[in-house]
Amino acid sequence: MTAIGGGRVVRRSGRSGRSVALVLFGLIVELLLSCGQAPRAFAQSYRCNNCTVTIFADEGRGSSAAATQQSSGQGSNLGHVFIELTNGDKQMYLGYYGDPGNPSRGQLRVDEDLFLNGDWDVSKTYQITGEGYNKAHEMIDQWAQKGQSWRPWCNCADFAEAVATVAGLSLEGLPKAAGLNTPALWARYLREHGGTLNPQRSGTGFEGRWECNETGERVLISQHGGKYYATFFGVHWVLAKSGKDLAASQGLTGAEVAALFPEAPADVIRRFVGMPAVLVLTFSDSNHILYATTAPRSISKDRRTGQLDLGAGATRAGTLTRSK
Repeated sequence: MTAIGGGRVVRRSGRSGRSVALVLFGLIVELLLSCGQAPRAFAQSYRCNNCTVTIFADEGRGSSAAATQQSSGQGSNLGHVFIELTNGDKQMYLGYYGDPGNPSRGQLRVDEDLFLNGDWDVSKTYQITGEGYNKAHEMIDQWAQKGQSWRPWCNCADFAEAVATVAGLSLEGLPKAAGLNTPALWARYLREHGGTLNPQRSGTGFEGRWECNETGERVLISQHGGKYYATFFGVHWVLAKSGKDLAASQGLTGAEVAALFPEAPADVIRRFVGMPAVLVLTFSDSNHILYATTAPRSISKDRRTGQLDLGAGATRAGTLTRSK
């Protein structure tokens, strides 16, 4: 006997062709269900009251909670993706992991602690219908009961995609690495589609590639050791957190003066090393940063002394937009 979808198929002699066909059908069903890609039939139906699904992505930059929980069965460097399913005042937070006792076997775990502790970088909440809520529940039940094996192609990010898809979300353009889901790519997708950044994770909003709306200049902002680094308007800035902003007030180097004023003689460049420059970055939303900067903009000759002087120039202000 072979069980298929809760029913039973009995193999009888003389009907081998039909039996083979039914067995093949059963195998196809098993393949479709092997990584949670279709919900179970006849699952419990729930009434929906302002139902939502939220996707949380941790990019994997050493979260202690992820390390403790063996995020996706592979350690903290890969990060983690988990979901929140809400129906009125009822909430559940779930993520998919490798079983510590048997890493090849997957298991669902309650991830409410990751939410409460802020162990995520970006999230986005989607409204879903009652039908979508029920299908999401069915998918969760399926992953919990079937005990999928953890694989690179069947991980926490796949669990989130499976639940979101059956709930009715359109995830067009969700990026993959060689066809595989990863937490980092989920985080990028959520950022590019209006996700909310976690304010508890410093630097999350500022780091990345940006483009200046006013000049078209491309700016990379990186973070290391509590400092932030960017090259903008020809100046190599070292910025520090100042409240909710990043700010730098520094003297220009010889290379920066030469870059700002390529026609200036070497002796003039040496005279102006250390001239002050200021940059302030204010995080606006997940895709925009406001900037204001003052730095020398021109060299002019003093009519009385005949010496060359740097002109401070007016403050420049504008917007950086996250590059895709």
